Amino acid sequence: MSSLNDTNQPGDGTWRSLDELERGGELAPGAEHEFPETSADSQVADPMSRRNFAKLMGASMALVGVAGAGCKRYEKEEIVPLARRPEDEVPGVPRYYATAWDFAGFGQALVATSFEGRPIKVDGNAAHPFAGGGTVIGTERHGSSSPLAQATILEMYDPDRSRTVLKDGAGATIEDFRAWLDGERANLRSRGGRVRILSEATSSPTVARMRAEVAQSLPGARWVDWEPVSFDNERAGLRAAFGKPVRPLPHLDRARTVVVLDGDIFVEHPAALRMSRDWARARRLERSSLGEGVMGRLYSIESTFTSTGAVADHRLPLRSELILPFAMALEAKLSGGAGPGAEFLAEDKIAHFLDVMAEELAGNRGRAIVIAGRRQPAAVHALVAKINFALGAVGSTVEYLEDPEPQRPDHLEGLVRLTRELHDKQVDYLFILGANPVYDAPADLDFAGALANVQTSVHLSQWEDETSKKTTWHVPRSHYLEAWNDVRTYDGTITLAQPLIEPMYASVSILEMLQLLTGSEPDGFAAVKATFDELRPSVTWRAALHDGFVPGTALPVATGIAVNQLPPMTLTDSQKGGTRVANGNLEVVWAPSMQLWDGRFANNVWLQETPDFLTKVTWDNYAMVGPSTAKDLGLKNDSLIKVKVGDREMEVACYTMPGQAPYSVTLVLGGGRTSAGRHGGDGKDKRGFDTYQVRASAAHDMAAGCTVTATGKSFQLASVQEHWDIRAPLKKDVAQWGIKNRLPMLVRETTHDEIKDAKWRAEEDPAFPLVSLFKEKTGEDGYPEDKVHAWAMAIDLGTCTGCNACMVACQSENNVPVVGKTNVMMKREMHWIRIDRYFSGSPDDPEIVHQPIGCVHCENAPCEQVCPVGATLHTSEGLNDMIYNRCIGTRYCLNNCTYRVRRFNFFDYNKEYREARNKVRRLLFNPEVTVRHRGVMEKCTYCVQRIQNAKINAKNERRELVDGEIVTACQAACPTEAIVFGDRNDPKSRVRRLHEDRRAYSLLNDEYNTKPRTRHLARVRNPNPKLESTGSHDHRGSH
Repeated sequence: MSSLNDTNQPGDGTWRSLDELERGGELAPGAEHEFPETSADSQVADPMSRRNFAKLMGASMALVGVAGAGCKRYEKEEIVPLARRPEDEVPGVPRYYATAWDFAGFGQALVATSFEGRPIKVDGNAAHPFAGGGTVIGTERHGSSSPLAQATILEMYDPDRSRTVLKDGAGATIEDFRAWLDGERANLRSRGGRVRILSEATSSPTVARMRAEVAQSLPGARWVDWEPVSFDNERAGLRAAFGKPVRPLPHLDRARTVVVLDGDIFVEHPAALRMSRDWARARRLERSSLGEGVMGRLYSIESTFTSTGAVADHRLPLRSELILPFAMALEAKLSGGAGPGAEFLAEDKIAHFLDVMAEELAGNRGRAIVIAGRRQPAAVHALVAKINFALGAVGSTVEYLEDPEPQRPDHLEGLVRLTRELHDKQVDYLFILGANPVYDAPADLDFAGALANVQTSVHLSQWEDETSKKTTWHVPRSHYLEAWNDVRTYDGTITLAQPLIEPMYASVSILEMLQLLTGSEPDGFAAVKATFDELRPSVTWRAALHDGFVPGTALPVATGIAVNQLPPMTLTDSQKGGTRVANGNLEVVWAPSMQLWDGRFANNVWLQETPDFLTKVTWDNYAMVGPSTAKDLGLKNDSLIKVKVGDREMEVACYTMPGQAPYSVTLVLGGGRTSAGRHGGDGKDKRGFDTYQVRASAAHDMAAGCTVTATGKSFQLASVQEHWDIRAPLKKDVAQWGIKNRLPMLVRETTHDEIKDAKWRAEEDPAFPLVSLFKEKTGEDGYPEDKVHAWAMAIDLGTCTGCNACMVACQSENNVPVVGKTNVMMKREMHWIRIDRYFSGSPDDPEIVHQPIGCVHCENAPCEQVCPVGATLHTSEGLNDMIYNRCIGTRYCLNNCTYRVRRFNFFDYNKEYREARNKVRRLLFNPEVTVRHRGVMEKCTYCVQRIQNAKINAKNERRELVDGEIVTACQAACPTEAIVFGDRNDPKSRVRRLHEDRRAYSLLNDEYNTKPRTRHLARVRNPNPKLESTGSHDHRGSH
């Protein structure tokens, strides 16, 4: 890679990739072309592409018809509909059910949409006391949710799901398994001390109750929890600080200053949705939770660029291993003690950053908070607890809740002990519930080898995965929408999960497996109901099931806690040194994939094809290195590098990430599966890289003393970072004056101080008058005088974290297809909404801004003017509609689209669903949205089906539409409420107020007079003047 420096900066100061920065701002070759030069026919002729295409058919689009076979419903008295009373079913009308999902030991409150017995979509439960957020209109609850939660619905209809019990790899039945279990019950009881249960982490109170029953039924049996990505470091640190484990609950809506040490609180954290919402409330100028005109400030110190760092007002790239001495120095400055004396702390930039940040924290006592990321060691979390006490944050910006399982061993500690027992042949029976330790256990434990020493092993899993292939018995696990359960959300609120459909295959849930172990008849409903009755709640079972939670069950706030005297903290030589180290002393950190997490979502093609929110890579995991590190070590993008950690090494794809801390390498987890399914890796076609093979128990989250070398081999990653570049038609069509003066206005920014000037506006008067050939009838306020709806959207760049929730929600709602890695590399991805990510500043320490863009529904739409068959046209309410059966696929509209948001179906993604195994996918798709076929153009419709449903409901109820009643899929999912939809002609609507806000601007309207119905709101940063004056960031009013 050639040298990258500030002299390469493009004229507008923004760039989307390092390749573009190297080109001095020139766009990628061929970026101005809407379609690649490669012929579609040549791809069909390629056998490799045909094979991959045929595989994708099992996980993309479906036929319009929906089969009823396998769609068996529970007795209606056991299911409480969320949104309709009485409980009579109207054909074609969706029903909503409160439910929950247990993910990595923390519950997620959800609402599932069901069409005639088919669950087709999940959203957050907006009425939930902790996880709530979003819009509650009458009986419908549109709550925010994560991309992972949105995509779980796809897993229920996965053709690769396990469908039958296996014994020693051969087919069996659930009756065979039960007969074996009954026959072994006496042995299990007599040899209970040689029985182990290894389970994925769960927050279920019923599971906790049944664990006690299992202990009574099998005396001496021991339970072990395992999660490869956990918050046990935080738990251990707070145990050291307070003498017992507690759970921190930040309140970012109360904090003027937030400092995050090497963590991603907006994506990785189990309370990410809540913290995203609270942070956004403290950032809104119009209704800030901190008071009128007050805006919170966010600092992020991290090794890997995260969504938190991307929206931070100040970010400091720093190796993860240096966070401990940095935190020690911060605590010393706040307490007046002596710092650790590490060499890097004396570097001018870091020293000044630390001084200014410490001064601000001290000045905001009671209104500040420090949060440490999950990968940081226990010592850092203990220090952070001490700092928060010193800042007066406890009881204000953070509360500490009682831990629901104070005696639970840490995950890694439990797994290490269990594996040692397996190697020593001290276990006769091993029951594995949901976990996949053969794939994700630390490499030095050799769990697969240890498992071979067990007399009989049983694995309960939704897929026949790597662990299933090594066990005696494999039992299919029910999807969470097929089973009864209860979970605790992060604050401890007990949330009920009710099934929407009877198990589609011969499967059992974790609760039912535990009942089988104790000799009881499997009945998940009875187990959950028994737990509910023990609570003696203030509400009835029916009310709790309807609402989805049990009020008053949140964890109590820990009282009487104080920080203990912390033991002396010692630093390693690399922690005492400077920021620059030699190869052989590099740092390696492991991070969960934002698409695949720890690998459990590897066969979920929605997530596989969702671009990473920062790298924009799809379908693979990789190693991230910083630009300066790549230059020093001779590493290049789209190549394989060798990473050596201790005595283990592996080859992995290299991605050069701007803002990655120097001499820190991030290995993304989740790839390299060998038994995940046809799309996640089946042992025949490799998908990604198994980064667990260099992860050891002694250095589980980060390791020092590592070596990285180039191999000279190439590997192409499917990145969309330079696809659909909105600047390409500008550079082609706009004169030089426009290139110089208008390109910076694509994404607009200002500062909190600048916007205090009443004259400041994001949108200036147009350089040239915008003249219309038509006389537009408007009132004095500039809006039409008639009462026709004018649907519009506002997107706030200041609160968008780029989390991709909107993208996956849109895909789920609108039957958007998946095209696969090969077609993604050919710029054929089909997402209706994309999130453009722009960098500015130095490649080693850039700023980032996210810009979501879908069809903006231009009033003067260029696409409508060129369609020869009238397949795209304008409605009286301002929607740019598609008539799919008119479209003949000329693609003129795509070529003429200013915003490059139209998508073309190069293939018929429905064809292969006639195969028997893939027919289950037919049950997934939304019957209110047309399934498109080959040769048809598609794009965002503003969720027109939701608009029509709301209008029909209002008409039936003889009333007018209420502002906020229509919630688009992207708007519902957004955790920060950055997307607002409504009627612009309603003078009281929120979208109209936002359209008239000083921050609002119409993208490219001055250049093309398109009059878009979607307006963006400029991002407002809140930099500390003492840091901004040093030039730590090249801030500008707009990009």
